[in-house]
Amino acid sequence: MVAGSSMGGLISFHIGLSYPDTFGMIGAFSPSFQINTKEARQAFINDIDPLDNLPRMYIDAGDKESLYQYVGPVSDELFNANYPKELIYTMIGKDHQHNEAAWRARFPLALNWLTGSEDGNYVEPTTKLALTVNVDDTLLTYLHTLDDDGKLYILDNSTKEKYELIYNEENDCYNVEITLKPNSVFKYQVIYFKEDVLTVYAHKNNSPLITEITINDEDLTSELTIDEFQQVEKVIVNLTIPEKTSEYFATIKGDKSELIAYTGNLSNSHYFKLIDDSYSFSYFATPNSSISFKVLYYLKDVHSIFENKTDGTDTDGRTYNINNGGTTIINHIVEGWQIANVELTVNVTSPEIVVPENETLMMGLYGSPFGGSWRNSQMTTVTPTTFTFLTTTTSGKIELSAGYVLFKEGTQSPYVQVFEKKEAGGSSTKVSNYEIVIPFSTWTADKITHTINHTVEFF
Repeated sequence: MVAGSSMGGLISFHIGLSYPDTFGMIGAFSPSFQINTKEARQAFINDIDPLDNLPRMYIDAGDKESLYQYVGPVSDELFNANYPKELIYTMIGKDHQHNEAAWRARFPLALNWLTGSEDGNYVEPTTKLALTVNVDDTLLTYLHTLDDDGKLYILDNSTKEKYELIYNEENDCYNVEITLKPNSVFKYQVIYFKEDVLTVYAHKNNSPLITEITINDEDLTSELTIDEFQQVEKVIVNLTIPEKTSEYFATIKGDKSELIAYTGNLSNSHYFKLIDDSYSFSYFATPNSSISFKVLYYLKDVHSIFENKTDGTDTDGRTYNINNGGTTIINHIVEGWQIANVELTVNVTSPEIVVPENETLMMGLYGSPFGGSWRNSQMTTVTPTTFTFLTTTTSGKIELSAGYVLFKEGTQSPYVQVFEKKEAGGSSTKVSNYEIVIPFSTWTADKITHTINHTVEFF
């Protein structure tokens, strides 16, 4: 058996299917299917040889995490690739979030099925739903003014699958046929959509229109009339960057870089496009709303460089209001950037620590950018009360706590871990805040160094 949760669930899914002769059971708990594209996932699944001795496949997620939307589509993709349905078991945990408590609660059911001989619970989609959607010409005119290349779709609220509505000229309506699983409930919305550009939802009384249909064993038809669509305004964001930016970015190594209007979460942020030597992006927003962001130069798995102020201090970004009527144009000026690859030395002075005989002390740093494990930032001992650590980091705010671990002779793991405290005999860990301030206007390609001298008062 191979099993895991979150990223471990995705890894288990791939390893188990790649080596079916080794693993007879796969437990994929809340697998992170969002990491790969749908096309990449389907290509992997379609490469499965149905003649192999395939493993029993358990896939689950909680209904309070976004990953639940992948459980149904992935199981359908397995079935469509001729994976035996009796080897597929899926589960959606009620009121379950993405955490260990939820996985612990579902584990006994998974283990019982995986190690048993009962067939899985996969249900094949067999019921056909023929949908007719009526949209007034006035609404269509409004939608086409937003983007003439958009199309109308049915959006499955559970799986987020989209089904294109096809215009029926004879009856002046839109039609689509969807095959669904019997004994289920289909919740859907009508959207006007263009990839990476526009999503406008059908509304009713200024709220999203969500339609619910009970699916049984018999094919059925349904008709819906749309009287209202979400009102949106076009927003254009133009970016001005400081001199030396191209030269500076060229010194930061990475495979793929992006300039992003970062809103606090990458999935909800906007990506700038380079057009005629200028960076900009456009999107559609609700009238009388606002957008807050700061610009991020992002190199996946390597660096995250945020804009900052002219004097080199951090910025929380800026907020812009969206008009009601007409296009909103935002001109955002970056004053400076965080400086990457700063050679940082941290010197720590501490009270003398009594180390028992035949034991070893190791001092470490915790916080950003040092991590939360004693393994990440082991300091070099200079004297019994002074220690030093050298690392490479990015300018900006630094959170720092010192702590030490003790090892017994001949062991590789510590038996005790102690953090610095706010007061003598206290229980609260002391966290100190520092800031590496380097104005971008002073940047050169030469090595930049910085030193923090940190004093521990109490352990």
